[in-house]
Amino acid sequence: MKIRYIEPKPRGATIYEIANLPKLGLPLLAAIARNTYDDMDQHIYCELIRGVEVDWDDVLTSDLVCISTTTNTTLEGYRYADRCRAAGIPVLFGGSHVTFMSHEALQHA
Repeated sequence: MKIRYIEPKPRGATIYEIANLPKLGLPLLAAIARNTYDDMDQHIYCELIRGVEVDWDDVLTSDLVCISTTTNTTLEGYRYADRCRAAGIPVLFGGSHVTFMSHEALQHA
């Protein structure tokens, strides 16, 4: 199974960017999947890390895309999800914003 994980870059400065602290949700999910299932093809795109950009040729050939958002990255995350769904790829959302605004996120997942 090919899974791609995306953490969109926030617009403007945040504490995560200033301190260069990516969140740990996506690496944790990838580690659990790796330890649970054989034959996993996984990659994390954390746009907070300078120089990391989403490779859409790679993402749009995935079996599943997982997107982690905070409030200031939600709109970009929804755009990414809409692009994946248009290609027929299922999308899972996680993060603080979609946890509290699940009715909103369901329109894009």
